[in-house]
Amino acid sequence: MSNSNVRNTNVINNLPRNRIVNNDNNTNNNNNNNNNNNLYNVSKSRPSLTNKSSNTNTLNPKNNVLTIKIQVSNHDEYIQMNRLYDDYKKALEKYKNKIEEFNSFIKKLVEKLNFKNELIKLIKNKLFIRSPTRSLIDNIKKIADLSIEYYNITLDLNEKIKNSNTNFKFDEKNPKSSFKKGIDIYNNFIKLLNDNLYELKKIYNKLSDIQKEIIMDDCYPLSKEHQEKILSRMKNILFKNVKKSHEIVQENNCIICLADFKENDMVKLFSCGKHIYHENCIKLWINQNPKCPLCKYSLKNDLFKYNLY
Repeated sequence: MSNSNVRNTNVINNLPRNRIVNNDNNTNNNNNNNNNNNLYNVSKSRPSLTNKSSNTNTLNPKNNVLTIKIQVSNHDEYIQMNRLYDDYKKALEKYKNKIEEFNSFIKKLVEKLNFKNELIKLIKNKLFIRSPTRSLIDNIKKIADLSIEYYNITLDLNEKIKNSNTNFKFDEKNPKSSFKKGIDIYNNFIKLLNDNLYELKKIYNKLSDIQKEIIMDDCYPLSKEHQEKILSRMKNILFKNVKKSHEIVQENNCIICLADFKENDMVKLFSCGKHIYHENCIKLWINQNPKCPLCKYSLKNDLFKYNLY
C-alpha cells in the first residue's frame, strides 16, 4: 500500500433497484371488481455510488420514476398482493438501512487506516518526544498489513456484487413473482453485506487496539488539539480554596516553575485529581510530557476515558 490516504474501494457497484409501491387509487373490495378498479402505482429508483469527497464513497439513490399498473381480478388477490407488498417494503427498508450502516462503518474504518499516515508524518518531521520504539515501527507495519486486508475484502465484495443477480426488472404480467424476486434480491444483498461487515469489524477492532497501544507509547506526542481538549476538562481552582479540599495534595509551590502559590492564584487541577499547577506552567509541561510531574498519571488515559480521540 502507498502512503497516500486509504480510499474506499468502489464496493456496491451493481445494486438491486429500489421500488416503492403505493396504493394511490381507491379500491373496490367487491369480489367482482372490474380489472381496472384495483391498480398499484410502482415507483422505481436505482441506487448509485457517488464520490462525495476525496476519500469517501457513499451510496445515494437517484430517482427515475416509472409508473406501472398492476391489475388484480378479485379481493383475495388484492389481499395477497398487499401482503407481498408489505414483505417487499420491509425488505426494502432493511436494505436501505444496511446500506447506510455499511457506508457509515466504512468511513470509520478508513479513518482508522489513515492513522498510519499521521504516524509516518510524525516520524519524517521528527515530532516524537523521543526516538520511535521498535514496537511502534512494528505497529505501523501491522496497520499497513490490515490496509491490504481491507482492500482485498472490499475488492472481493465488489466482484461478488458484479456476479450476483441484481438485474431486477418488474414484470407487469407477473407482479407476484416480481415482488418475490425483489424480496430475495434485497435479502441476499443484505446477507452479503453482513458477511463482509463481520470481517471488516474484525479489522476495525484490531486497528483500535493497535492505535491505543501506539498512543500510550511514551514517545507518542499529544497533538495541540488533544492538549486543548484535555486542558479544558481540568478544573480551575482558586488556591485559597485548595486548602479546604481533603483530596488535593497540599502544595505551597508549583513543582514546575518552583514559584510559591499566592492566595488569589487561579491554579489548574491535573487530571489525576491530586496535584495543582499554574495554568501556563502545565500548558508548557504537557507539550513535552503528558504525565503528571508528581504522580506520573498520563493524560493519554483521558483520551480514551472521555472518547477524545
